[in-house]
Amino acid sequence: MSSSISAVEFYFDPVCPWTWLTSRWLYSVADQRGFIVKLRALSLKLLNSDGGNEIPEKFRPGLEMSYRALRLVEHLANHQDFEASTKFYTELGNRLFIEKADPGDDLLQDALKASSLTDLSNVLDDESCDQLIRTSHDLAIESAGPDIGSPVIRLEPDGTTIFGPILSPVPLADECLVIFDATLELARCSSFYELKRGRSGPPDFS
Repeated sequence: MSSSISAVEFYFDPVCPWTWLTSRWLYSVADQRGFIVKLRALSLKLLNSDGGNEIPEKFRPGLEMSYRALRLVEHLANHQDFEASTKFYTELGNRLFIEKADPGDDLLQDALKASSLTDLSNVLDDESCDQLIRTSHDLAIESAGPDIGSPVIRLEPDGTTIFGPILSPVPLADECLVIFDATLELARCSSFYELKRGRSGPPDFS
């Protein structure tokens, strides 16, 4: 059923640990099925602001860092350079979630250097990219919402869109495919609305 998929747009906030696990699952499926992953912006900072929610002080450094990172993600998406954004997100996520680095400019600069993107460091503070973030963010919310968060996946070419799935830990390769195919079967049923199992602990990065 999924053989007709040419690409999957992945709308995400890079500071979200659950999103990181979903992205590793999706890249495993993409490698096995031969489609590309197109990273696009879904900002938790905007989501909270739009909902009138006050962001607790302890979360602000991470959300500010991830918003700056999304400027680069959308800049690269605008140039169709999804290979570069994938490298950047992988380097950023490995440092943030596996190595437990503190969010901030040092982490962003390390990820840029490791992904050979230091020449684009000025994009992190380029406010002209903010409208690109807003447009991408709104498209994700309108397509999969309301009452959703990061991540959202959208299939090309048919446009099927769904929030999630939320996974922990990242499944083995064969199970990745089982979950992907089952997710698409449900997402393509117009009467399907929601399926959920309560989380029993924090994200497992093992």
